[in-house]
Amino acid sequence: MHFSGSVVATQNVGGDFQAAYAPTNSVGVIANANVNGGGNTPTTGGKGYLFELGGGYYKPLNVNTPHAKNVLVFECYGVLGLGGSRGFYRDSTGQLAATNIWGQTIPQQFFYPHNYILARYMKAYVQPSISFSHNIIDLIFATKIGFLYTYKVSSTIPESYLTTAPAAEPAYAGTLYSDYQTLTTNRAPFLFEPSFTLRVGYKWVKFEWQLDYSATRNAFMQNVAGIPLAYSFGVSVDIARRFKKEPKHASGNELDY
Repeated sequence: MHFSGSVVATQNVGGDFQAAYAPTNSVGVIANANVNGGGNTPTTGGKGYLFELGGGYYKPLNVNTPHAKNVLVFECYGVLGLGGSRGFYRDSTGQLAATNIWGQTIPQQFFYPHNYILARYMKAYVQPSISFSHNIIDLIFATKIGFLYTYKVSSTIPESYLTTAPAAEPAYAGTLYSDYQTLTTNRAPFLFEPSFTLRVGYKWVKFEWQLDYSATRNAFMQNVAGIPLAYSFGVSVDIARRFKKEPKHASGNELDY
């Protein structure tokens, strides 16, 4: 059994929780959760979440018993995730306009955070990895390969600012237009997300540092999730038989369990 929790340390504020369980010597199931509070700037900000569940195969490559202190492991999982994001937009100039019931066009201040673009996501990918596990240190290289599907896109911002080309709108409207068009026209971008994880501690508990990169170029997601580069710090807990002290017979021979 494995549990880890971490805090995202990029410009946005968020966290991850990960859990895994191996019911057999070669099959594993995993569950992940991510919540991102989003960093707020004078013009934009955002927040999002993602929950994932998956299963797959793992195999130690250099040991024949579960007690080895140094283990090289290959893993490959299929994962399905559901999530959502809300991208906020400030209008500090008051140039967004609205028409009242008498047909008059008046300036309308869309106060943060009530002006936003909302989207839902489905994420599906395979994740092969190779890792080196020791009582003191773990090194893990992994890559997510798959796609992200966007659906249920909505907004509180007037439609004209979302569907009109930037040249016909104020400068800040270009972000609204490009973000909305990205979500509605590029609904299934390809994902390639390599990562490196370093854990240092002793047996059951280790401190964790992780670096993630996403090759998916999506301006809206970059506002919300800090893509393409993010790093996090956390704590990892493993409950594994190989960390237990082997009991012995009266003769001194180790038991294999």
